[in-house]
Amino acid sequence: MLRAEGAERGARVGDGMAFSDGMLQRLTPRSSAFDPEEVIALVKAFDRSWEALSCAFDNPNSRDAQEVREALASCILRLAERGERNPEALTHKALASLPIHVAR
Repeated sequence: MLRAEGAERGARVGDGMAFSDGMLQRLTPRSSAFDPEEVIALVKAFDRSWEALSCAFDNPNSRDAQEVREALASCILRLAERGERNPEALTHKALASLPIHVAR
């Protein structure tokens, strides 16, 4: 299970991959635009979204998976910059906007 372990200290996700692979790397230049609670909401949305998508990859560390994580992070940040702060809404909207379909 993927989870944030503290966005303010460089969160990691449950598979051991540094969260900075996507979300925090993109967030750093914009960090003044989000308060700590908002950053936590963004991290939660990313983690939940990646959890839903990661099963589509045989290797979650592959280049394809990395590109999807980066696209996901960018999408969540765009949504947040437009005012969305609810982690569930961010997750739903981000997953709906990506051209990836995951069979459940």
